[in-house]
Amino acid sequence: MGLRDLIKQRRSRVLPEEVGDVAADVIPGFFIEGQVAPKYREHLLESYRKRDGNPPRRDDNGHLRSIDETRMDRAWNDVAEAMDRSEGDIRACVLNIYEDAGEYETKPARLRHDFNEILNRATTEIED
Repeated sequence: MGLRDLIKQRRSRVLPEEVGDVAADVIPGFFIEGQVAPKYREHLLESYRKRDGNPPRRDDNGHLRSIDETRMDRAWNDVAEAMDRSEGDIRACVLNIYEDAGEYETKPARLRHDFNEILNRATTEIED
């Protein structure tokens, strides 16, 4: 039994099974016991998944945000409320998992990309 199998054994208590399996494949170490940031990220992904189809909203400057940006904004709020923490605390904790933004403009953009990849792959696997 390899590391991937051990990680997959740690089933999510939050995410549907197929989404949890894909998350473990897309982001190695998605489920790390004993650390709070992965727990927040797991809840964030579930909230992001449930908010599919929400309309975009405007930011503080009146600019229309993308559907995915709006979806993530609402997911941050959901997790902060559920965990009784501030949104800023949740955001800082989750984004600190990433060392850098990689090929993306910002760490939140990278996180949104990862979440979209997980959800798209999970949908494909369910359909197959």
